[in-house]
Amino acid sequence: MGLQGINLFRRRRGSAKKLKGGEASRSSSPFVEAAKNQQSGISSSSIFSSRGSSSVGVSSVLSRIGTFGRAGYLYASGTESIVVGKGSTCSVECFNKNGQSYAVKRASMEDPSEHYNDVLRAMLEKEYAILSELMCPNIVCVMELQSVNNLFVMEYIPFSLYKIMKMELKPSLEERRCFMVQLIQGVAYLREHDVVHRDLKLENIMLSPDCHGIKIVDFGNAVKLEPGKNICHGLGGSEPLMAPEVFSLLSYKGFAVDIWSLGIIMFLLFNDTGKLKFPWKVAKLTDETFKEFVESGELSMCKYGDLCKKLLVLDPGERATAAQLMKEPFVDYQCNRYNHDRTRRLCHKIWGERHEIK
Repeated sequence: MGLQGINLFRRRRGSAKKLKGGEASRSSSPFVEAAKNQQSGISSSSIFSSRGSSSVGVSSVLSRIGTFGRAGYLYASGTESIVVGKGSTCSVECFNKNGQSYAVKRASMEDPSEHYNDVLRAMLEKEYAILSELMCPNIVCVMELQSVNNLFVMEYIPFSLYKIMKMELKPSLEERRCFMVQLIQGVAYLREHDVVHRDLKLENIMLSPDCHGIKIVDFGNAVKLEPGKNICHGLGGSEPLMAPEVFSLLSYKGFAVDIWSLGIIMFLLFNDTGKLKFPWKVAKLTDETFKEFVESGELSMCKYGDLCKKLLVLDPGERATAAQLMKEPFVDYQCNRYNHDRTRRLCHKIWGERHEIK
């Protein structure tokens, strides 16, 4: 979306929205419940088949996640918050209002260049514009854009899948399959709504307080394509998870690069070492390990290797699509929430107090 589109979106959205939320520190948030209600009664294999290609309107999204008014901002300057994440261009903070935890993504306006800061602001507005059109249990929900303050407010999801997979007691095989199935469902939803994430990685997959539901976050590199279009341009994402065509072509099939990233994530979760090990450093022929994969087609995995190889097909035109993945037996899986109890207890013991603002 260009700046003209962003400005049009902002005029339509009007003044800031305010959520009157309930208690959510240990139970499912109202955003999760609203999304679940929207999807209720639909099996995972058919969850997207009836949605069509039309996007969910902003007003429709807001009406489904709570009661909003125009009395004031959710986040006000000076609100006590805790920094829970920081990158080169943005930071993420957690704050509490009326017993509900929220997150703020704020652009770092520290560069003396006014033009550079304008670019950061435009990127933040673009990310918000994309997310505000999405309503899926596996994608972070946004509530409020404050362009003048260079931030937007979103739901707070406490645990990073990357950190959880680094724990000594890692999630069980059943838990990891549950996470992967939800991730595939989230990417399939993005495909249905013409969105390419372009930076799928464990650090951008968050777990809810019960450590059962996953959410895709950080749409800073995401692209919203025109219906029926499938071409992206330029580098985007993290090198170890980027598809080979991104390095070699000026333009490439956008949806296929997310599928490739899914394949790398699947390898990380299920490889036979039991560690967070990338199959190669970068998908270039100068990387010896990747070159061996190109020549042999072999991928050493203890579980689900055949499915993983469908995601890592070199030709993007032959790579599995999101719709095809949704029909895989792997996705037809109902996880018992009790499978996540040990991980939930560990996460709250290790990180719980840091993520709770009184």
